[in-house]
Amino acid sequence: MKTFSFVKYEALGNDFVLIDIRHEKFSFSKKQIKKIADRKLGIGCDQVILIVSPQSKNSHVSIQFYNADGGEAEMCGNGLRAAAAYLWQHEDMKAKTLVFETKAGIRKASKFGQSIKCEMGAPKILKLPSRLKIISTALKYPIFIDSSVPHLVFLVAFKNISEKKLAAFGSYYEYNKIFPKRTNVDFVDIRSAHELHVKVWERGVGFTRACGTGAVAAAVACLSKGLLKNPVTLFFPGGKLLVEWQGSNTPAYLTGPIKEVFAGVFAARAKPSKDGNKFVN
Repeated sequence: MKTFSFVKYEALGNDFVLIDIRHEKFSFSKKQIKKIADRKLGIGCDQVILIVSPQSKNSHVSIQFYNADGGEAEMCGNGLRAAAAYLWQHEDMKAKTLVFETKAGIRKASKFGQSIKCEMGAPKILKLPSRLKIISTALKYPIFIDSSVPHLVFLVAFKNISEKKLAAFGSYYEYNKIFPKRTNVDFVDIRSAHELHVKVWERGVGFTRACGTGAVAAAVACLSKGLLKNPVTLFFPGGKLLVEWQGSNTPAYLTGPIKEVFAGVFAARAKPSKDGNKFVN
């Protein structure tokens, strides 16, 4: 057994366990990731984040994101902000802007008052699958967005639909065969020209109290249809995030708070990895 240090962060209730393995050569199994994320048998979180050594000298670190079911995600906006907070608070990094390598590409984070602002890459509006079935009249104006990870966005009126039904819709679309890699599902309710209420069903997790890539996807979906004006304040069950986007082929920016919850140590059987810092099933 080997002991590992971790730090837990939360962003509007969207919580993460960060493990820094830059100086180690081992890997966690999918089963171990699931146990770490388990709220009864492990530490408990929506996502496990591994901080590893970067490939490029121009980057500060590389980040690997794993959902609570053990599946890997290309990127996570709130998780990126958590990683930035960790480096500033625990590694005493002096750089005002941090550069990260992710599976979705290079991402950057900077301090913005008491919050952290992330450059989230240029979101893309994707073609809806031809076999997409709208299973309820409550779901309006579907749009498929790549905000570093896939998000299927629907306009809804929250006052007319229950949380239980939204959860059923989220699960239905996440596991639908028309999405080979599964998808996140966003339900959005427009409240004003600059305000949006959002609930995100995250693949591999379920409903979360907030979601960074979901915030970008929801804002971009509505801005692209002319339903909102830039910038957009998004209200989640856990609080609010700000998204800025100037239009096609430009990066989106996500700003919001992040908080360290606690730090600790756990024991696990680590499988040696010849390549170092690699996640294996």
